[in-house]
Amino acid sequence: MQAVLKIKDLFRRKWRDAHEEDWEDQLYAELDRLRLAALSFRSPTLRQRLEEGAETLRAWQAVTHTHWHRTDRPRLVNRTVEHLLTMLGDYRRGEVIPQPPEEYTDARDAVSQYVEEQEDIALHLREPNA
Repeated sequence: MQAVLKIKDLFRRKWRDAHEEDWEDQLYAELDRLRLAALSFRSPTLRQRLEEGAETLRAWQAVTHTHWHRTDRPRLVNRTVEHLLTMLGDYRRGEVIPQPPEEYTDARDAVSQYVEEQEDIALHLREPNA
């Protein structure tokens, strides 16, 4: 929970155009902390969603589909963070983990698509005739 709150604060500072030299290092450290903490939960659903959320936020610059404008990034990133907080709160209270909201799945899917495209590019560049 602390890692997610720190991530939320880091993005809040980013959106306010606060230029911090080590901002990205701080973000990646907290995302690593979140991924490590995710391993301690018994719920496979919670572990998977925390991992997905961390991966989505790690590639935060890719969380928009090509038809969306970059100004949607803060909303989609914030929605992802809020979903992680909601899940953790529900889990702590012993409630059912909610289904992800559409904006969360949109952001997650955009990042997955981005990662696949980057892997295809890397694979193409490694080919001998490329």
